Amino acid sequence: MVKSLSIALGIALVGLMAKGSSATRIADVTRLGGQRTNVLTGMGLVVGLKGTGDGGKYETAIRPLATMLAKMGNPALPAELKDTKNVAIVAITAKLPENGVRDGEVLDVYVNSIGAASSLRGGRLYITPLLGPTHEPYIARTRDANGRIHEEAMPFAMADGAIVLEDPSTPTVGVIRRGATMEVDLPTEQI
Repeated sequence: MVKSLSIALGIALVGLMAKGSSATRIADVTRLGGQRTNVLTGMGLVVGLKGTGDGGKYETAIRPLATMLAKMGNPALPAELKDTKNVAIVAITAKLPENGVRDGEVLDVYVNSIGAASSLRGGRLYITPLLGPTHEPYIARTRDANGRIHEEAMPFAMADGAIVLEDPSTPTVGVIRRGATMEVDLPTEQI
C-alpha cells in the first residue's frame, strides 16, 4: 500500500510540474512522410443569382449552361440563353487536411467568380466534380474475378450548396461550408 501511495504521489508531482512548464508535443516537432495539405479543384456554375450573373453575352458561362440543360433533357442553344443573368461561371477549390481524408467526409469549398458576374450573393453552386491538383480525376483500380485490373476515372469529390459571402466588400468570392463530399479515401501517404 505504501508503494502504490508513493507511486501515486510521484505521478501527481510530475503532473503538477508539467503544468508549470511548456510541454512540447511530438506532433509539434515531427510529421509523417507524405503528410501535407493539397487542393482539389473544379469549374462550375453558380445558379439562382438575382441578375448579378455573367449575363447571356458572356458565352464562357452560357456554353456550360446549355450543356447542363441538354444533359437534363432540356436542350437550348446559347443564343436562346442570351438574356440569362442568373448564372455565373466559377473556379472551385477545397483544401485537403494534411492527415488525409476518407470517403464520405465533407470539406469547405471556396468559390471565385471568373467571369463578368458582379456578385455571387444568394447563389447556389450546381453539383460539380472536384479533381486533383493537376486537374486529373482519381483513377480507381479494381481486380475482377480473373485477376485483370480495371481502371475507372472518377472525381475525388462532388461539391454543391449555398454560397456565403465571407467579405461583403468582395461579393465575387464565397464559401460553402461542408460543401464537398469526398468520393474516395485519400490517406496521408496518397496525397
